[in-house]
Amino acid sequence: MLLDLQLKQQQEDIQNKVFDFDQEDTFSKSGDQEQWLYDSEYKLDDEQTKKHRLQQAQIIDNMPFYKNFLTCTICQGFQAQVQTFLTDIENLKAFRGAAGLYCQYFLGYSNETCSFATGIIIRELNAGIFQLVLSREYLCSRVVPVCTTPYYSQYLAQDYATRILQSKPTSIQSDTFINSLYSSIQGQNGRATYNILHLTDAHIDRMYVAGTKANCGNILCCRQIYGTSGEQANARGDYRCDTPSQTFNDLLSRIAAQVTPDIIFVTGGMMARDLNTTEDQVISNYSLALDQIRARFGSAQIYSAFGTDEFLPNQTQFFAFRSTRRQVQLANILTAPRTSTNATAVSEAQGYGYYSVYNLNTGSRTSTLSKVMLIVLNTQVCYTYNSGLLREQNDPAGMLSWLEGRLRAAEANQWLAFIIGQIPPGNPNCNRQYSIRYNVLMERFQHIVRLQAYGYEGTDSFKILRSTTSQKPIGIVQIGGQIGTKEFNPSARLYTMDAALHIPTKIDIYNFNLDNAIQTNTWNFNTVTYPANYGMQNLSPSEYNWLANQILISESRSKTLYNSMRKYWSQDIDCVDTCQLELYCQIYYAHNEDTMQCRDKSFDLQYGLPYVLSFLSNPWVQRT
Repeated sequence: MLLDLQLKQQQEDIQNKVFDFDQEDTFSKSGDQEQWLYDSEYKLDDEQTKKHRLQQAQIIDNMPFYKNFLTCTICQGFQAQVQTFLTDIENLKAFRGAAGLYCQYFLGYSNETCSFATGIIIRELNAGIFQLVLSREYLCSRVVPVCTTPYYSQYLAQDYATRILQSKPTSIQSDTFINSLYSSIQGQNGRATYNILHLTDAHIDRMYVAGTKANCGNILCCRQIYGTSGEQANARGDYRCDTPSQTFNDLLSRIAAQVTPDIIFVTGGMMARDLNTTEDQVISNYSLALDQIRARFGSAQIYSAFGTDEFLPNQTQFFAFRSTRRQVQLANILTAPRTSTNATAVSEAQGYGYYSVYNLNTGSRTSTLSKVMLIVLNTQVCYTYNSGLLREQNDPAGMLSWLEGRLRAAEANQWLAFIIGQIPPGNPNCNRQYSIRYNVLMERFQHIVRLQAYGYEGTDSFKILRSTTSQKPIGIVQIGGQIGTKEFNPSARLYTMDAALHIPTKIDIYNFNLDNAIQTNTWNFNTVTYPANYGMQNLSPSEYNWLANQILISESRSKTLYNSMRKYWSQDIDCVDTCQLELYCQIYYAHNEDTMQCRDKSFDLQYGLPYVLSFLSNPWVQRT
C-alpha cells in the first residue's frame, strides 16, 4: 500500500512538471534572458532542472509498464484525432472560409485575393505542420513529453552562444572594437573611399498600365484586367500598386546621374507581389530587373540576394532538396556579365541560394578590397511565412553553420566581410531562433563584419546589434528603404566606405517623392545624410545607440527620425508617446524577442501570427 501511494505521488509530481500546472504563463523567459520558450523548454534551461527532469524520466521508466504505455497511447491517439480533424476536407473548407472573411473584412483585400491567398496558406500549413511540430513523435515526446521514445533534444540558444563565444578573442572582449575603429579616424579628412549603392524591394510590375483602376482591393491593382473605372493609376506610379517598369528605369537613371558607385548591392524584392505568377515568369522578370540595373551602371560590381518574392507564388522553399530546378535557374541569373558573381559563387548559390564571393578588387578604387569577402544570405531560412520551415528541425539548409564557417575562415586568413540579405534579423517576420543565433555570430565576429545591408521593411532604417553578454552596441544592421512606389516613397542608399577600414563613414539616402513626380513630371529627390543630419559624430554603434536613446527624450529628434525613415518630405508628422516607444524599440535591438519585451508585451497582437508561427517553425531540435 505504501509503495502504491509513493508511486501515485510520484506520478502526480511528474504530471505537474510535464503539463506545467505550476506555471501561470503560456510562455516563460529562458535562462539566457534572450528568448521566450514554451514552459517545457524553460524547465530544461538550467542544469539543476535538467538533472531533476532526468531523474523523473527514470521514475517514469520504473513505473509499471502499462501506466506509461497508456499515457503515451492516449497522447498518440489524441494526435491522430487532431490530424484527422485538421485534414478533413470539409474542415479545411471551413478554415479557409474563416481565414477568407478575416482577410476581406479586417485586412481589406478583395474576395479574389483572399480566396487565392488563403488557399495557398491553408494548403501549405496542412502539408507542413504534421511533418514535425504536430507529428505524433514530436507532439508526444516534446510538446507533451509523455512518450519516452523517440526523444527530441533541443539546441538551446544559450548552449549555442556558449559554444560560439568560448573562442571570442581577447582583443574584442570589451565589445568596443568597431567603436574604436571610428575613434581612430575621427576628424581625419581626405581619407581614400569607395562607394556602395544599395537598392532593394523595387517590386516591378511588368503588367502595370497607366489609366487603369488603382483601388481594386487586391494586393496588385493598376492592371488592364481591372478596367478603367474608379481612381486611375498614374504613369509614374501609385501608392496602392507595385512599380511600373519605366519608373524603375527613370529612378535608376536619376541615381546614375548623381553618383557613380563602385559596387551595387541588390537585396531582393525585385518581383511584383503577384500571387498568380509562375516560376518561369519569376525567372524572366528577375533577369530583366538585374539587366535594367546593369544597363544604367555598366562599370559597377553588382551582387544580388534572393528575396521572398523570388519564390512566388507561395513564397515557400523546401530545404530538404538541394539544387532544385528553380534554385538552379535563379542562381544562373547571376552569371556574368549581368552581375559580377563568379562561376564558383554561382555554383554555390545553386544549392540553397546563399553564396560568398572572395576578393572584391576590380579596379583602383577597390584595390583594397582584395581581402574582403561578400557573404550573401538567403533569408528564406528565417522567413516566418515560408511554410517549408515547418518541416525543419534546426538550421535550415545549414546556412548558419555555413556562415560560421565562412567567418572563421575569414578570421583565420585575416580577411574582412560584408553581409547582405533581404529580411533583417529582428524583423517580426524573421524567425526568433534564427535571429538570436545570428546576433551571437555577429558578437563573436564583430571585428570581421564591417557592413550588413538588408531591405524588406519598405522604410529606411537600422537596428543595433548588441553583445549578448555586455549588452553594449557592437554593430549595425543597415536597412535600405524600398525603391518601389507602393505605400512608401522610393529611395536608395549610398554608403561611402573608408578604403582602409572598410566601414561606412557616410550614408546618403536619396528620397524621391511620387506626388511631386506626378505634379512636375520629374523625379526629384532630397538627401538625408548620416551622421550629419542627426547630430551624430560618426557612424559607430555607440553613436547609433545615442541616437536611439534620443528618441525617448527628444520629441523633435523622434519626429525627425520618424519622418525620415518613412521618407516623408514634409517632416510634419509628430511621433510622441506610443510612437516614440515603438520607434525606439524597433531600432534599439536586432532581435525580435528583445523588441517585444521593450514594448512591455508578453504577446504582441500586432505581430500575433508571425509570433505564433515562429514557435511552430524551425524549433531547433534534433531527433535522437
